[in-house]
Amino acid sequence: MIVGFDAKRAFCNNSGLGVYSRNIINALSDFFPIDRYVLFTPQKKTKYAEVLMKPNISFVAPKYKGSLYKPLWRSFVLGNVIDKFNVDVFHGLSSELPFTINSANVKKIVTVHDVVFMRHPELYSLLDREMYRAKTDFAIYHSDRIIAVSEQTKRDIMEFFKVPDGKISVVYQPCNPIYSTPVKKEQLDEVKIKYGLADDFILSVGNIEERKNVFSVIRALCLHNLDIPFVIVGKKTDYLNLLVQYVKTHKMSNVMFLHNVPTCDLKMMYHLAVASVYPSMYEGFGIPIIESLSCGTPVITNKEGCFTEAAGPGGYYVDVNDIDAVADAIVTITSDSSLRASLSAEGKKYIDRFDRKVIADALMAVYG
Repeated sequence: MIVGFDAKRAFCNNSGLGVYSRNIINALSDFFPIDRYVLFTPQKKTKYAEVLMKPNISFVAPKYKGSLYKPLWRSFVLGNVIDKFNVDVFHGLSSELPFTINSANVKKIVTVHDVVFMRHPELYSLLDREMYRAKTDFAIYHSDRIIAVSEQTKRDIMEFFKVPDGKISVVYQPCNPIYSTPVKKEQLDEVKIKYGLADDFILSVGNIEERKNVFSVIRALCLHNLDIPFVIVGKKTDYLNLLVQYVKTHKMSNVMFLHNVPTCDLKMMYHLAVASVYPSMYEGFGIPIIESLSCGTPVITNKEGCFTEAAGPGGYYVDVNDIDAVADAIVTITSDSSLRASLSAEGKKYIDRFDRKVIADALMAVYG
């Protein structure tokens, strides 16, 4: 079988969709090595290209390199060139398919991660909402099969786009295997010194944006006079300015913002942390949750939505919009080593369902 991918995110995105795309492609390449994988990307010379270089993977990029042509190629030209590479299945990894996809004689698959622009429209401009809606709507109705990354996303697709149950398969996200490998004390010490980390701290990983809701944790620490250090790792957005200003105004010395942390260092941070906190208001899945559980670090997270799917019995659940409840959860987790050990053990067992081989097998079943 030859599987083609819309691989833009695999080459261009550091977190989120980029992590998902690279994990999926590499899992399939490793566990189904006799098949071939063609990565269609508007830009292939990026820092992630080396991660994807394997004997059964090939890259296809547009002939013309102009910055205006690249997005046009992906959305309006790609469908016309797929057949040249004898592709059997084309998989859009990020809720999109080329608008010319029906020109290709392929089975059409799309992964839909979330429909947050429908569930929380207040977080988006009108233009962005309409753009995301149009792209997702086209991909959903022109695909032969839809992959949802959680039961929550499946329910949202059915609710907002009126898609029948039978067209959607739930296939969870795999975790980068690096998080499951052993660590050495000297590696932990090196990262601790490199970033100036405290002996005990809580950790949050994810783009620093309103929906991720780390502000609730910062406010909980401030309003309840909790002095445990809080390390926030994620991509900068304009929302960061609000958080930084709050920290400065309230003279908080226990909040640290870090950006562009390499995966190998992030793994050590999970191991060093007393617990991780994932207070997002809405997600399709939440990969930092299973990264944390893979490292044996319990997670405080939202009691609503997909989060119980991701964390299972390894999660400590709370109303993330209730500042008092968030503070209580932090105090409970950080002060109770027996509870942390229990959550860690349960989480380690639970994440077997996100094993790369399990996910690769499920994807191949969808591809048919």
